[in-house]
Amino acid sequence: MMNKFIITSRQNPKFKLLKRLTTKKGRSKEGLFLAEGKKFLQLPSVDRFYLEGLEFDGTPLSKELFLEISALDNSEGVISLFSFDYCNLDEMPDRVVILDGVQNPNNLGSIARNMKAFGFKGLILTKKCCDPFGPKSVRASMGAVMDLKICRIGDENLVELSEKYRLFAADSNSTSNNLESLSIEGNIGLIFGNESNGISEKFLAISDSIKIDTDIDSLNVAVASGILLYILYNK
Repeated sequence: MMNKFIITSRQNPKFKLLKRLTTKKGRSKEGLFLAEGKKFLQLPSVDRFYLEGLEFDGTPLSKELFLEISALDNSEGVISLFSFDYCNLDEMPDRVVILDGVQNPNNLGSIARNMKAFGFKGLILTKKCCDPFGPKSVRASMGAVMDLKICRIGDENLVELSEKYRLFAADSNSTSNNLESLSIEGNIGLIFGNESNGISEKFLAISDSIKIDTDIDSLNVAVASGILLYILYNK
């Protein structure tokens, strides 16, 4: 039976929680994030809220309050809550993508979507990366971030990272290895850098630089990831 109690007050505890989850700090503190749209309805959620007048399982919000939470101009009128937890580095799978300071959530989400398509199960983020569970990242990933193991690392983890994985840096300045000619075996970490500054020196120092047969500088980082992941997928 549908819950007909409509939340209309900003003092309602559930609305206060929703409001907190619109910020990175709130998501980190609560271990929850919001996913907006009908495509998330088939997934088991912690809770669900919808625009009054519609018919979904969950709790209706007044139009005014729903619009305060919605991140979309043309919302489908339903928001789901999901829990998340970051993994430790020793829990990560054998093939991972490492993002060094990627700050655009649309890029991060698209990379996560590419990873799911090409069989990479683990995403490692430096501390300067954007929030993988922010609304833009979740939307761009089409929910793929929910299917990945995700780990946050700092400089203190670089030695452990280099011991666990053979690291490859997608470096446009590389004149050495061509990925198509490399023998790829064992634990692999594929590194992509910041949209403006590329991969930092500390990562280049612990990785093998690779190139692809195109001008990677002309490519969006998400597009570049799709090309390299596709090549690895077919090796």
